[in-house]
Amino acid sequence: MNKPKRIIIAILIAVTLQCKGKSETFFAGGFPGGTYDTLAKSLEENKSLGVKVINSNGSLDNINMLLDKKVEFCLTQIDMYYSAKLGNPEVAKQTAVLLPVLQDEIHLLVNPAIKNITDLKGKKVAIGHSESGIKATSISVLRLSGIDFNEIEVKELSPEEALPLLLKKEIDALFVVSGMPVKLLSALPKESADKVKILSFEDSILDKIKSDNKVYQRTTIPANTYSWQKEKVDTLQVQTVLLARKDLPTTKVSEFLNGLFSNADTLVSAHPEWNGIRTNILKEKISIMPEFFHPFVKEKLK
Repeated sequence: MNKPKRIIIAILIAVTLQCKGKSETFFAGGFPGGTYDTLAKSLEENKSLGVKVINSNGSLDNINMLLDKKVEFCLTQIDMYYSAKLGNPEVAKQTAVLLPVLQDEIHLLVNPAIKNITDLKGKKVAIGHSESGIKATSISVLRLSGIDFNEIEVKELSPEEALPLLLKKEIDALFVVSGMPVKLLSALPKESADKVKILSFEDSILDKIKSDNKVYQRTTIPANTYSWQKEKVDTLQVQTVLLARKDLPTTKVSEFLNGLFSNADTLVSAHPEWNGIRTNILKEKISIMPEFFHPFVKEKLK
């Protein structure tokens, strides 16, 4: 075999081995148009990460996909993760938090005639799909606000299914739990103001929820976050985290985590919510709740 041919074969072998070494990473996102979906797609678009996004119904669906080994990483709300760990010991055994990512704001969209959350009694309320974090948050917030589930007409609908129904007055309210601005809501025209509004929680309700539950924090959606929303909204927020399976090889977790950190600036440019993947933020969160985090992350940041 002459020298040029040997060089070509050597190059082909090297390329083949390199391709085999970089395995595809399966990542569960969220409902189309939501923040989870947008965040996940920003990972997929960064070709150096090798991410393949699998669509899902949200937080609980994502956790179940981890347990079923359909994906390796996912996003979920911390309130849903905490509830899932309490209800299913396998969640704690098989999964762990890699990173805190963002804070999700609770958007309670209502018919403009509704003035406060107690007006929802007897009304049709969309609370998200059965396996979504939206449902878990909706149930928790309604309960903490003094509203029993049997006092409303529950509709298990995703935000994209429920929003057209709210605009047509076929339902009275829906929950969207997602980082602002939510693409789905930003797409509404300015003229939607006479058909929908984001309900502002009363101070007494917010103070009660904060004192009764450490998972939810008080926050504000600034006026004009959406073209049809002219006033600021007092509401709540909940942390979103990135989960990993504990059975993954350390090399896989390391490869994925290092990829996120090395591409941090690019990811933040694609979606500002990725700003949460900074080392200083991660160290702070680990100090608050170390039992939630993946062993590799805690070891890496010692």
